[in-house]
Amino acid sequence: MPHGKTRRRTNDVIEAVLQGHVDFEDITAMHAEVLAMLATGGARAVTIDVSTMKRFSPRVREPGVAFLTMLRDHDVHLVVVRGASALVRMTASAIALAAGLPFRFVADDEEARTAIAEHIAGLKRKTDAR
Repeated sequence: MPHGKTRRRTNDVIEAVLQGHVDFEDITAMHAEVLAMLATGGARAVTIDVSTMKRFSPRVREPGVAFLTMLRDHDVHLVVVRGASALVRMTASAIALAAGLPFRFVADDEEARTAIAEHIAGLKRKTDAR
């Protein structure tokens, strides 16, 4: 099954894994799982591990935009993509622009944690400045 596990890593972070050949149905399943988690408690960031993803269908664009729009509408402020190839970075960047949600591309889990911590600290600084 190309769509792997989706889990809550912390109160602020949800992690999803995409592996193998990813298609429309995989993005739709990930969307439903993350939406269910957001319904039980918000998140400031979502990480998507694509390090074991082999390829993806052109059909992922539409559900990808819907997924990112849903994240934005649920007050998620950052998506961190771990282990992305150049083609995945290019495609994800186009989808992120369409959805209006910032992306960070990182090589490993440590970089992901650092990016999220920096982003959350920046959000707290903005809130405190108000």
